[in-house]
Amino acid sequence: MMMKDKRAIAPIFVFIIIVLGLIGVYLFLLIPLPAFTKIRTIVNYFLIVILWFVFQGLVVYGYYRLGKLAVRGFAFYKKGITKVTDKTKNLFEMSR
Repeated sequence: MMMKDKRAIAPIFVFIIIVLGLIGVYLFLLIPLPAFTKIRTIVNYFLIVILWFVFQGLVVYGYYRLGKLAVRGFAFYKKGITKVTDKTKNLFEMSR
């Protein structure tokens, strides 16, 4: 699928550059120097907190999507049951 707006690709590259820069800084902090220990601990703490909130957001989004799918499934099920009961009702009415 071709993109209609070519400017929309620029934020993706900016995001990739920022993420690569953060990964580079984190890898630089992994150098075993005592001065980096406290900074590395703080960075790890915030990474764990951020990942926890991302995980919780994904869980909530998953429940939201499952709720939408359940509503669609219930509507499909209700439509099928209604068809079967209407056909059965018509069959019994025709047999009288």
